[in-house]
Amino acid sequence: MPPHAATFIKASVYNKFGNYSTDYEISADYELFVRLLLLHKVCYSRLDKVLVKMRTGGVSSSGIKSNFLLNIEIVKACKDNGIYTNIFLVLLKTPMKLLELFRRPSTNKI
Repeated sequence: MPPHAATFIKASVYNKFGNYSTDYEISADYELFVRLLLLHKVCYSRLDKVLVKMRTGGVSSSGIKSNFLLNIEIVKACKDNGIYTNIFLVLLKTPMKLLELFRRPSTNKI
């Protein structure tokens, strides 16, 4: 999923494909990106520059219960948009994110 804190979406895209769904308690942003990028193939560009630095925290990372709900909602978001997945595939994202940390160059250079 793109880093949505620095994502800009034209109003015409929302008008054509809809806004955030209120059917999701935690992962409405994920569902929106699944719908726009995977289902409707909305074009996007990526700027290779850090625009926002965020701390961890918030509803989606506040504990085991919220993490469980997040993963259930990710499966629902995919299924609601005709994208095949299951809970086991979704759970693979955690080790994949850990691998990213080892491959990513450090951004804390002085």
